[in-house]
Amino acid sequence: MGHLLNTQRKSLQLEHAASARGAVKVHPQSLPLGAVVSLCLVVLLCQLLVRSAAAAEPSTLTADLSLPAITNIQQLRLLSREEARRGYPVKVTAVVTYFDLAWSTLFIQDDEAGCFVYVSDKKRRLSAGQRIEIDGRSDTGFVPVIRESRLTVL
Repeated sequence: MGHLLNTQRKSLQLEHAASARGAVKVHPQSLPLGAVVSLCLVVLLCQLLVRSAAAAEPSTLTADLSLPAITNIQQLRLLSREEARRGYPVKVTAVVTYFDLAWSTLFIQDDEAGCFVYVSDKKRRLSAGQRIEIDGRSDTGFVPVIRESRLTVL
């Protein structure tokens, strides 16, 4: 009984500390089951993509000026792994859908598709919903990705 009371007391202390910092606590019981399952799947997918991108072989991109420029993410997604590895020039305007500074994880989406971006500036801060323009080269990860060389917040 004493252990249970100590556990409840610690939980209340953590909740109080979180609310003092302005954090919002969401109780899973208050969410519909479908929303919880969807959220879990999104988090799992993001983790898998980040791990596969980190495990991908080092890039050996060379600038092949004869390759046509990719101007939307759907064109990038249609490349095979071998083609993406050739380093097609990429210039897209998109919206940040997910960014994590600690993991240098950036996902973007344009009107047609979304993709992962290898970021060049490990200290850059971005937020979901920001509109950006990216210049870079195609590369491979779990699927074709962008290896960013210049990023501009619009």
